[in-house]
Amino acid sequence: MILLLEPAGLVRQDGKRPDGLTLIPFEGGRSLTWHVTVICSTADSGGAESRFIAELAASRKQVKFIDLQNQYSFQPIAVEILDRSNESACAFLDDLGWRISL
Repeated sequence: MILLLEPAGLVRQDGKRPDGLTLIPFEGGRSLTWHVTVICSTADSGGAESRFIAELAASRKQVKFIDLQNQYSFQPIAVEILDRSNESACAFLDDLGWRISL
């Protein structure tokens, strides 16, 4: 029987943890962690605020997982299902695609 343990410090005191973790260093010698949030804003669709919903969700995840950011590279990925993703997630996914193509 193989027992795999999560790295120390990945699970917070409240039991919440990011959605994923790379086993090899991603950038700056640190492993990458990420958390994905999918938002549906149909109640407010068409309003000026709908453009910023993904950015707001991503910034909330940055604050929620701030304790992991000293030890890991953290990437929030927020997707508003009818519109867009947060900017840092788009840049991250472009960079990841470039790295994979190499």
